[in-house]
Amino acid sequence: MRTPLIIACALLISSAEAYERSWYHLTTGNGHGFQIFDSREGKIDEFLEHPYRFVAPPDNRRDGGIGRRDLAHDIYFGARAGGQTEWFNRLAAGYEQQSHIITARKSLNGVNFTVYYFSPFGYEGNAMVMLIRAQNGGSATNVSFFSKPNMLLGDANGDSRVERRDNGEQIEWKNTYGIETGPGGGHVIYMPIGGVDQIGCGGDSDLYNTILGGGDASGGPSCSGDGRVLVLQRDVSLGAGEEAWWGQAILFVNDNPREPQAEDFRDYRSVNDVVALWTAFAGEKGAGQIHDEALAEFEAWRKNTAPPNLSQTERTLWRQSETVLRMGQVREVVQANRRNHGMILAALPIGEWHTGWVRDMSYGVVALAMTGHVEEAKKGIEFYLGGEAGFFTGEIGRPYRVSSCRYYGNGKEEADFNFYGANVETDGWGLALWAARMAVNYSCDLDWLDRPTLYGDSVMEGLFEIAEDIRLQIEGALPAPECSIWEVHWDYRQVFTYTTAAQIRGMLDFADIALAYARNRPQQADHWNTVAEQYRGLGIEMLNAMKSRLVNRSDNSLVSHAGVASRDVYRDGSTAEALSWGLLLPDDPIYRGTLEQFTRLRTNFGGYRRLEPGLSLVGEAGANLYDLSEWILLDLRIGEAWRHLGESGRADELLNKVTETAMANDFLVPELFEPDRGHYTGVVPMVGYGAGAWMMAQLEKHGFGPPTVGNVMEICDGAAGGGGEGGGGEAGGG
Repeated sequence: MRTPLIIACALLISSAEAYERSWYHLTTGNGHGFQIFDSREGKIDEFLEHPYRFVAPPDNRRDGGIGRRDLAHDIYFGARAGGQTEWFNRLAAGYEQQSHIITARKSLNGVNFTVYYFSPFGYEGNAMVMLIRAQNGGSATNVSFFSKPNMLLGDANGDSRVERRDNGEQIEWKNTYGIETGPGGGHVIYMPIGGVDQIGCGGDSDLYNTILGGGDASGGPSCSGDGRVLVLQRDVSLGAGEEAWWGQAILFVNDNPREPQAEDFRDYRSVNDVVALWTAFAGEKGAGQIHDEALAEFEAWRKNTAPPNLSQTERTLWRQSETVLRMGQVREVVQANRRNHGMILAALPIGEWHTGWVRDMSYGVVALAMTGHVEEAKKGIEFYLGGEAGFFTGEIGRPYRVSSCRYYGNGKEEADFNFYGANVETDGWGLALWAARMAVNYSCDLDWLDRPTLYGDSVMEGLFEIAEDIRLQIEGALPAPECSIWEVHWDYRQVFTYTTAAQIRGMLDFADIALAYARNRPQQADHWNTVAEQYRGLGIEMLNAMKSRLVNRSDNSLVSHAGVASRDVYRDGSTAEALSWGLLLPDDPIYRGTLEQFTRLRTNFGGYRRLEPGLSLVGEAGANLYDLSEWILLDLRIGEAWRHLGESGRADELLNKVTETAMANDFLVPELFEPDRGHYTGVVPMVGYGAGAWMMAQLEKHGFGPPTVGNVMEICDGAAGGGGEGGGGEAGGG
């Protein structure tokens, strides 16, 4: 028997202390790079040269890609107060005011120190600012600040992207800043903020021990060899109650990559360009002002779209999720070899999914649109229309506009491979149209549809091309067989229900966009009204085919894919989107039948895995451990399907669990729960599938759900975002 809502909520609140921390990394980024703080080590230990996992494809487009480098061994401050010295490399940290600013505290001999690490928005390049603040709580004393960023510019036996090395490094002081180079390529620029009194260049351990033993930064301003570091020192005198700030920026530009495919990821800015860019950003500002303005800039970027009756814990998670969405969007400048501006990553690093999956990105675009960040949402759609796809026409049978799987960092299409060949998934084509409709709806910017893409056509023409790609793939009112979602590699043998639902939703949403566009372009109204009618008709035809051919009639539930409707094992949690997208209405027997069969997907932790243990998707093997973990996206989306059915208690149980576990893990939402104890597993934090999905669920809960399909009058008629709790407009009929 289901626990009543009031009891379930009470249980969750009372058990919040039972949720254990199981994640220990904090990420900062500004769309040009990422830096990661390890909470167990207490220091920055990663500095990525690009924000994405793979910079460019390999020669054969099969074996992964050319990975971005991690340029850091470790980065941290040290300080001396009243003659006592410590390195601050064992600090517990958190995010300041749910921003991207990582902060930690340390007391030393009566002086309270606060350190800050962040990648500044407003500086359009790969940079991390590290700042330190000293507040004297005792009598007058002398304080010295030390910065020790140990960056890695070496190679790795000819492959500098596999292993971090520090061989052959060179550091040179250029009057007001330092430059480090090495055989791995690129330039690191060390830019002090607030002056320098001593400069030390030499071996990492030598300088570490010298300063720890009471000495000053020494060794001269330049050096070369293996394992070189640049230590800067600033000395101040603090009276009782006084404070002082200091810091430096670490800038990186890969203007001279050493790899054979250099043109795929060369940054055409020079060191002088980067220095000028930083100077324009920072000017003569002190460390304290840079911190305060960075925090103020982030607050000014936020939108006041959170439901007004969120709890304090929920509001904290909302703010941190908003931050994750922002950090997840690539902001690199478009250049001849790179068309990635606006791409949204599936996750923030350190997890391996910091890649531009079409599917995850679409949920991120929708979340940005629903939370008021419409410019970022539109940039995401523009990336879809400007990226380079169509590399697998042999598998698909014709050219196409949006990637069949994901993207390399430079904006070129990527597909993972196995012995079957390239993985091809076409659900993303429908999802891109769903995301575009939300961008139009929440921005009320129909003129945006006339904006040119990187290919020279308009956004509207590009969306029309995606809809055409779907139409041309239809076989017998359902999508052509493919490899399936989540890289299962089914060898083009089956029609998958999630793909079908995504394409139906996309066709119906494109029809709504076309109708709105026709209203805004009277001279073209007849054409676009005809287009809208055609694609809406195709969407309804596909919907009826899904209800007829992708349902197990013994229990009226949607199956994973065609061919298993007569089997006992066939449930797939991803089919919940046919319900939460409003394609099936709550009074449809298939709606309740599908939800009730999801009980076979329940984990011991109380949520939902993707597949039931016996469902085979590849050969004779059953579901793997990844599929049998508890999926946060499914908890949230299945929960909202229950809410539409009037079962708010079930929805709140799932939503509150995600909230309370995040509370124990720096308010970051993961990809998966371990299915028995609920520890974080998979990749953390997820962007669209994590932060975005949680925010969408809160909006649904509080009556601010998305617009329904087949309800075009919601676009730009003063009702944007007013879709209530769902339903399917006319789409649920047949």
